[in-house]
Amino acid sequence: MLRQYRLSGHEVPASAVVFLLSAIPRMIHLEESLGAYTGHAEAVDLIERYLDRAEPKKAGDQ
Repeated sequence: MLRQYRLSGHEVPASAVVFLLSAIPRMIHLEESLGAYTGHAEAVDLIERYLDRAEPKKAGDQ
């Protein structure tokens, strides 16, 4: 899959991507349950921009 996006496993290890994409939402949920919101929107925006660059949305996708 990484080859499809012209990335090597050394640049972006798949295990690191899986970890980050599962850990970040859990951490955001945990912090928001405690009333902390600093940096959450920025982190989500950063991830969404990266994913959109890797795989642009198709016409009609939300």
